[in-house]
Amino acid sequence: MSDDIQQQWRDLEETYSQMSDEELEALASEGYELTDLAKQALQQQVKSRGLKIGLIEAPPPEQTEEDEPRGDLSPADLPLVHCSDAWSADEARTIMDALYNAGIPAYLGPDLVEKVEDFHGSYEKSVQIQVRDADLQRAARALSRAEFPKTAETTEDRGDYQAKCPKCGSEEIVFLELDPAAAPVGGEAKFHWHCDACGNDWEDDGVEES
Repeated sequence: MSDDIQQQWRDLEETYSQMSDEELEALASEGYELTDLAKQALQQQVKSRGLKIGLIEAPPPEQTEEDEPRGDLSPADLPLVHCSDAWSADEARTIMDALYNAGIPAYLGPDLVEKVEDFHGSYEKSVQIQVRDADLQRAARALSRAEFPKTAETTEDRGDYQAKCPKCGSEEIVFLELDPAAAPVGGEAKFHWHCDACGNDWEDDGVEES
């Protein structure tokens, strides 16, 4: 394996090792949407736990004319939720690659394109990246490990920001879970974090700017 493939494999192993048996089963039921590398990592995790979970490698057949018509689902028909924002093409590519390597379909901008090269809009006010609601927690884990590029634009607009523990200032923080129940009425789900340095646990709306 090349160094890049080996890193992707390690990222997938870590992601799947943190998932519950139920999450693995749900992921396996949509195995046809995963990359080949993600399929292998998932099957290895299932085997290591001694689970009897089969990987579904083909989508369900399309409905016939006698069935209730639905047509092919486009990204606009999926239950998508906001996952992250990109302020440059490089940042968008980093986010999309991190999600893709974790086996998570992601959609960029108002036209919900799946490739950064297909987006022809401006990043001046940031561009939204969305994932399926069922993938949001896994997406947060994948992005918490991604290394984002620093550019003059992002530094000027948002500051040279690095997520840190609000108690001790350490950057050794770990994403624990996404808790929709902790959100205020009409608000977004809360992210739960843990600091390995001082043991502090806290929640916020994601990676907040200082």
